[in-house]
Amino acid sequence: MQIAQFLRPETRTTREQIKTQPSFKATLQHPNMFFKALESTAPPTLPGDQPTHVKKIYQQHGTTTLGFIFKGGILLSVDSRSTMGGYISSGNVKKVLPITQNILATIAGGAADCEFWERNLSQQCKLYETEHNQQIGVSAASKLFSATLHQYAGYDLSVGSMISGFDSDKTPHIFYCDNEGNRLPGFMFSVGSGSTFAYSILETGYKYDMTDEEAIDLGLKAVMYAAHRDAMSGGMQNVFLITQEGWKLVKRADNYDVYREKFGGEKLPRSVV
Repeated sequence: MQIAQFLRPETRTTREQIKTQPSFKATLQHPNMFFKALESTAPPTLPGDQPTHVKKIYQQHGTTTLGFIFKGGILLSVDSRSTMGGYISSGNVKKVLPITQNILATIAGGAADCEFWERNLSQQCKLYETEHNQQIGVSAASKLFSATLHQYAGYDLSVGSMISGFDSDKTPHIFYCDNEGNRLPGFMFSVGSGSTFAYSILETGYKYDMTDEEAIDLGLKAVMYAAHRDAMSGGMQNVFLITQEGWKLVKRADNYDVYREKFGGEKLPRSVV
């Protein structure tokens, strides 16, 4: 009997096992509960203890981009602020990328996702133009973009872009494309966390027969109001004009300078148009 007890390995209860483990000794938790706590965003700590790692920062995407068609072509106006949660990571981000000589794409969502896939689209368009010896239209380019993103639907991408430009028949178009492969045509879009505020200004002041100066002024006001109300938007404004001859940057201004220029430092009125 004594020999059998000597040969039999020592058996301990779960609580005795926990007490012998330095990781569980202080908490007296079952191992399953301990590892479940590790999976949470907050590190498991006791009063007086210091956390062993930094709490995870959830990236909250925020921006204001807009575009509309008028008699002079297509106007795009964007801000330049990039955020990570409650932090401003950059105030000088280029949120309009050239696809071809007459097509531009905006950025909203994850900056890395948008830039990668829009540059991929630019390469596909250049390959198309080389093979067919003609310029690609914005309708075909947007279909390429949405078809590419549709292949990666469900892969947790974050893309909300406006593909804007002219077709071969000189017709202007704006297409909204997202990470699920959706493709929506329209004459006016605003994408981003500040889009609600931008839409209110656009829908109040938009008219098709605007001059270039009036269109630029409307785009500046819409983004300025969005930046005023939305903490995730701000920085510089970049305004682009797309015509049949191509695209160009027509205005670059700080949001606060636009505010002082339009209202002279006075309190923002409830309506700007």
